[in-house]
Amino acid sequence: MESNVETNTATTAPTAKPKKQAKPKSAPKKGKGKASKTGGKGRARTGVGETIRAIILKKPDRPNKEIAEMAKAKHPDSNTNAACVAWYKNDMRAKKQIKK
Repeated sequence: MESNVETNTATTAPTAKPKKQAKPKSAPKKGKGKASKTGGKGRARTGVGETIRAIILKKPDRPNKEIAEMAKAKHPDSNTNAACVAWYKNDMRAKKQIKK
């Protein structure tokens, strides 16, 4: 028996999918306070957060607004407010650096 079915493989060739481009590898991120290769404890912090922490350690019961004003005097470009100081106090309480 003869078959009248023609096969046309030239028009039904599979299409190649475009290859995904590899993402470029980024440089390792530099984190705050990471230890240096020389074995130190990290970079010296000099920002408003360290100023706030130092003021809180001296007198933890000082009002947040007053601490914020003191920090703002040393760092006039910062956006420090009483809520920021409250965050630092809570963080220091959690780390047992000050009493509750």
